[in-house]
Amino acid sequence: MAMAGRARDKGGFRGAELQGEFFDHSEDQIAEASGLLDRLSRGEGDAIAALAEFRRIAHSLKGRGTMFEVPSVSAVAAKLEDYMVGLERPTPADIAGLRRYFDLLAEIVEAREDIAEFDLAKRLAKLPWREEGKPRS
Repeated sequence: MAMAGRARDKGGFRGAELQGEFFDHSEDQIAEASGLLDRLSRGEGDAIAALAEFRRIAHSLKGRGTMFEVPSVSAVAAKLEDYMVGLERPTPADIAGLRRYFDLLAEIVEAREDIAEFDLAKRLAKLPWREEGKPRS
């Protein structure tokens, strides 16, 4: 069951320290993704390499969110992975969609708080999705 408010701390001081490292590392990963999105928006950079990096970051956040008991990070990252299935050459609409996912992840991570399940479900439902290689919003 997801926990609203502060993310859980089952490990005392060391658990809190590790969870802090999770949030710090996640902020770095999301900032990296944001920089790549900025470059793609300007028509710069290698889109295929950027997508590979987005996939790596999403997969990392999904697993680490589970490990550090921040299920909202895992849920958004899993949905981001789904959004990228079949995405090879991102269009401006795809880039805008990717940015919405990373913006939500940034919001959660910067707050260092999990989102309550009900609120998370509403937020996830508002994110864009793709069907048959076409973006949907």
